[in-house]
Amino acid sequence: MWVNISQAAKLTGYKYSEIRRLITKGAFPFYHNGKKAFKFELEDLKTAMKAEMEATQAAAKKKWEEQQLGARPFDFKGGMARLKAEAKVDKRKLAEEKRRTCRVIKGGDRGNEFDFRSQLKRLQKEASGKNETA
Repeated sequence: MWVNISQAAKLTGYKYSEIRRLITKGAFPFYHNGKKAFKFELEDLKTAMKAEMEATQAAAKKKWEEQQLGARPFDFKGGMARLKAEAKVDKRKLAEEKRRTCRVIKGGDRGNEFDFRSQLKRLQKEASGKNETA
């Protein structure tokens, strides 16, 4: 049965965004009319969603096996949510680290080490101060 995304969401109970994510991944064949409508077989969607769930469960199981014994209890219901949350935290840490390394170092005369005009004035003052004492 050929359906579009909203019909498939109603019939299967999957979220609209999950179906869109699978379409963008190219997880199953679909027809696109060049405008907005995606048409696809309902069975193709179901098999793709089942394969996706099996893959995520396998990843969760692998992660669980790699954990140290007794580190924390692991349940498959909350496990996927925890993995997604950990991935978000990792992405956030990378973004923060990137911001920290690319940021101009604060401090110096007027709060900016890379303000060359203030550095030049400071050097000129120091040079003139040395000339007066000499």
